[in-house]
Amino acid sequence: VQEIHLIAGEFDMIVKVRAKDIDELGRFVTHEIKQFDGVSSSRTFISLNNVKEMNEPPFILQNMID
Repeated sequence: VQEIHLIAGEFDMIVKVRAKDIDELGRFVTHEIKQFDGVSSSRTFISLNNVKEMNEPPFILQNMID
């Protein structure tokens, strides 16, 4: 698990996970996520291509705020 975000809308949270393959991801969702009390369902989305990823806080440019 790399990130957990509590969100508003249709879902309650997003959990970002990195797995070596689809089988490992399936085992994680089935044996870990769905075992937590209160988890009634889950949806799995798989990233096909990473266009941009930042692991540091974003930079805010002053002229974008004005």
